[in-house]
Amino acid sequence: MPRNRQRTTTKAAWTEENLQSAKIAIERGSSIRKAAKQYNIPFSTLKDRLKNEDMSSPRLGRKPVFTQQQETEIAEQVTGFAVLWTQYRRFAKTGL
Repeated sequence: MPRNRQRTTTKAAWTEENLQSAKIAIERGSSIRKAAKQYNIPFSTLKDRLKNEDMSSPRLGRKPVFTQQQETEIAEQVTGFAVLWTQYRRFAKTGL
């Protein structure tokens, strides 16, 4: 049974909704520092996200090596090879 483990880090504790709200507050005339403090987003994070116009949710950990499409293609190929290997083993076992 899986346990519900508590987070031990405070990194990326903000949400995408907080980021959007902070952006709106800044557009209405609030300073970046004030919006960062009000919405519990680190100042440097908010500044970088506004500069790059990257309003996606926070990501922790390593970046993926393959895209989702590449992973799907690899999985399909591996599944196809598994079927072929099974058929080959049956053929080799019967000696046909």
